[in-house]
Amino acid sequence: MNQPHRGIRNASFCAAIGLAIGLLSSCATGTDSTTAPQSTADAPRTSSVEFNALRVAVVAAVSPADLLSVAVEDGRLAVQLMPDQEPIARSLAARYGDQLQITLGALPYPPGKTGAGRPLCRSRTAPAAAEAAPVSLRLELSANVARPGATAVGTLFIRNTGARAVQVRLPKPYSGSISRPGENAIIGGYLSAGNGSRATERESEAISIGAETSMAVSIDTASCDEEIGYLLPPGRYDVTVEVEVAVTGSALRSVSSPPVSLTLA
Repeated sequence: MNQPHRGIRNASFCAAIGLAIGLLSSCATGTDSTTAPQSTADAPRTSSVEFNALRVAVVAAVSPADLLSVAVEDGRLAVQLMPDQEPIARSLAARYGDQLQITLGALPYPPGKTGAGRPLCRSRTAPAAAEAAPVSLRLELSANVARPGATAVGTLFIRNTGARAVQVRLPKPYSGSISRPGENAIIGGYLSAGNGSRATERESEAISIGAETSMAVSIDTASCDEEIGYLLPPGRYDVTVEVEVAVTGSALRSVSSPPVSLTLA
C-alpha cells in the first residue's frame, strides 16, 4: 500500500537532484537558475549576439575607408568592401567562410558566387526630348582623372528651361554611371545603398521656371560586369547622371545628363 508514496518520494528526490544540478550548472555558467530553457523562439537572440561579435571582428579587420557596409542578410553577415580590397576579401573569406556574404565593389566575392551582391549593369536611359522633359542637365567633375577603385565626385546642375514648374526626383544614392565612350551599356558606377551616405539626401524638389538647382554626386569606379572584374581598368570613360523629371501634373520621365569624360589612370 505504500508503493505510491514511495514513487512520489522517488519523484520528489529526482526533481530535487535535477534542481541541484541545474543550480550548479547555472553557477558555472553565470546564468540565472530561474531562466527557462531556451526555446526555438529564443534562438534569434543568441544569433544576434553571434552576429554582433562577428561584426565587431570584421570591422576591426578592415579600414573604415574600405568598408562600405555591414548588415545581417539571409542568415549571414553581409559585408561590402571597396572594389580594390581583394586581399582583404580573400582574408575574410578564408577566415570566416560561409558566415560572411562578401561583396567586393559591386560584385560577389569569390567571383561567380551566387547570393552576394546585385549586378548593376544596365543600359543608360536615352536622353528625353526637350518638350518631354524641359530641363537642362550639366555635370561637372571636381577632377577628370581618378585612379581605378577610387570615387570621383562632382556636381549636377539642373535648370528648368520650360514654361511651367517641374518636379525633380533625385534617386538615392546620387551617383553617376560609367560607360565606354559613345556606348549606352553601363559597365560601372555606384556601389549600391551602402555607399549612399556619401551624398546629401534629397528625395524630390520643385524647380520654378528659369531656376536652377544643384546636387553633389559620387562616381564609383567599381565594375558591374563580371567579365571585366571588380575594378574598371585604366582608360577613358563617359560618366552620366540620371534623374527623374515631371512637369507639374504629368508622369515622371528619366533624363540623363550629357556624358562627361573621366580618365582612370
